[in-house]
Amino acid sequence: MREIDWITQDYLEFFCQQKGLMVGCKGEGAEVWISAIGTHPPELSSRQIKDILRHSVYFEVRVWLEEELNLAPSKLLSRKELEQNIQRMMN
Repeated sequence: MREIDWITQDYLEFFCQQKGLMVGCKGEGAEVWISAIGTHPPELSSRQIKDILRHSVYFEVRVWLEEELNLAPSKLLSRKELEQNIQRMMN
């Protein structure tokens, strides 16, 4: 049986939509934030996003606030913790 990769753009967008969150991570000299409305910065290609997600060990999770991101409380999750959260939501 093939192992599911839970840390993908599609799963993260759905996770963020269901939970009212944003998830950010850094890698390969770039940073990406994923929310229910898509990714930021928008000029990153899907390949770049995939590479950043694949190589990230930690993910910053914030409550989605439309006003100002810096005001939103955040929590740092390991890759394993984020995978478990997404997997629980999907099962």
